[in-house]
Amino acid sequence: VICQFPVYQSLYEVARSIGCEVSPWELRQTAKGWEFDLSLLERLIRPETRLLVINNPNNPTGYLIDNGELLEIAALADRKGIFVFSDEVYRGLELSEETPKQRAFADICENSLSLGVMSKSYGLAGLRIGWIASHAKDIMESMTRYKHYTTICNSAPSEYLAERALECKEKILARNAEIIKNNITLAESLLLPTGLIRLNRPEAGPIAFNEYLGGDVDAFCEELLEETGVLLLPGSVYDFPGNYFRMGYGRSGFEEGLQRLKSFLTG
Repeated sequence: VICQFPVYQSLYEVARSIGCEVSPWELRQTAKGWEFDLSLLERLIRPETRLLVINNPNNPTGYLIDNGELLEIAALADRKGIFVFSDEVYRGLELSEETPKQRAFADICENSLSLGVMSKSYGLAGLRIGWIASHAKDIMESMTRYKHYTTICNSAPSEYLAERALECKEKILARNAEIIKNNITLAESLLLPTGLIRLNRPEAGPIAFNEYLGGDVDAFCEELLEETGVLLLPGSVYDFPGNYFRMGYGRSGFEEGLQRLKSFLTG
């Protein structure tokens, strides 16, 4: 298994738990922001490689693989006979009008699966509703049989509310993207003057992988939580080197937490 890295932990730990060997396809930070090296991905592929896991938009960096790169990944996967699992739970939250809407990977690659949920981009976690899309009928049938032994069926009220939300999809996504953009602007105005935080603006989604410039990031996050109640996740949680920490921009009422963080940095 090859997995984007850093990434939401379950995307690789579940594979490890059943005995798979996981190779990380690591993001790198450049002057232009976060980037993936497609040539590195090709070098990671071995004869026994069976699965590529991507998370687009990426949690925790906010990096977005553009549609051209998605086509390159699809072509590579087809050529090498590799199935692609695409976690797209933050799809639809592109933060620039100049950024084309992300395509579902299942739309461009036969041998793949796209995952979506109501809990992330739509902010409706309580519904516990999600979906998968794939042209691979054998995979879909296998997953359906497995579901019959686990959750069996969804909550009918949750399905009804999810359908109503999807009917208002564009309005909900635009509202949530606006909250994120406003919170990013607020964070820049409050935190950049401290000189202790480098803000790495996300391309899509509510999450960014920022940097602490004042020392050990693990100690910083622990002390911040103990003294202010503000929780930031250090990069060590993702087994990623450097002084990075994950920061979320998706909530309304964001300013209070930012003010506490600023006071901690300048106190």
